[in-house]
Amino acid sequence: MQNNDEAPAKRKVEELITRYRFEPSIRDLFVEGRSDAALIKKVLQSQNLKNVVVYEISSVEIPAEAVLAAGQPNGVRGRVLYLAFVFGEALSPGSKAVTCAADRDYDLVLGRRYASPFLLFVDYCCIEMYAFNANVLNNLLNAIAPAIGKTGELLLRELTPLLQRLFLIRATNISLALNIKWLPSFNDSCTLKDGSIQFDETDFIKRYLGKNGRRRRCPR
Repeated sequence: MQNNDEAPAKRKVEELITRYRFEPSIRDLFVEGRSDAALIKKVLQSQNLKNVVVYEISSVEIPAEAVLAAGQPNGVRGRVLYLAFVFGEALSPGSKAVTCAADRDYDLVLGRRYASPFLLFVDYCCIEMYAFNANVLNNLLNAIAPAIGKTGELLLRELTPLLQRLFLIRATNISLALNIKWLPSFNDSCTLKDGSIQFDETDFIKRYLGKNGRRRRCPR
């Protein structure tokens, strides 16, 4: 007898392939993580798409070596991509029984392309970027920081250059295969001046490379 506290058994990829071959009316969607699943479920409910079932990729048993052999990093995104590739080889291209959805991550910047009829990407680098919107930020500011005196549109203009620079720094790490670990926070390289965030990029890069023993690459 299974203990109620035990996690449900992970499904094997072979079992899923058999399921979709013999039950083509199923509509399953595999996503990266819990927050992705929660948001997509809300969207599906709003569109009255009750027949679509959303699963986290962690519910599938996928060996790390298989993901790495497919040329993907062994993370949640890599597993979603791997599963889509497997379905592409095992199922009819016209099958609608299953879809895999992933963040775009750094693919557009790095020029990466993937061909699979079972793979969809969100519009932005990550699903959270749907909230990077003036109206959403307005509602957030009004709810938690009305005294700040800023609109969502103004906050977008202030934060966008900072976030773009951080994004490109991370993309450079991937492009050059430096394998540098990201810092837990960039706050130490930021100051508040006249109510606006000032980002010292040179200071951040020095901290970033220094923490990873790469100070010789630091800009002067």
